[in-house]
Amino acid sequence: FDEPLLDAIAASAMSLSLHHQELSNMAWAFATLQYLHEPLLDSIASASIRKIGDFKTRHLANTAWSFAVLKYHHRPLIAAISAAAMPIIKEMSPLSLASTAWASAQLAYLD
Repeated sequence: FDEPLLDAIAASAMSLSLHHQELSNMAWAFATLQYLHEPLLDSIASASIRKIGDFKTRHLANTAWSFAVLKYHHRPLIAAISAAAMPIIKEMSPLSLASTAWASAQLAYLD
């Protein structure tokens, strides 16, 4: 991948006010590339915590999965995802459940 391009994308994304789906998508994109950009992940985590009530089940799962793939354990974000997921866990698709369970196990292993 083109590291300077990804760094520029990260810098641009950090300057925007992203919606919950955009935050989840940005985390997913960097995770699928396995490109760990800590300032971007910290920015995504901070914004996601503030907007966690707007996240749908798939956004919660995708964000948790993305941070786990990158082995970036941002404890406040994971705690916020867990708290938001508990009341709506029965609404999660099997894929979202599996992704969230896998992410939880991966991040717990990092402790």
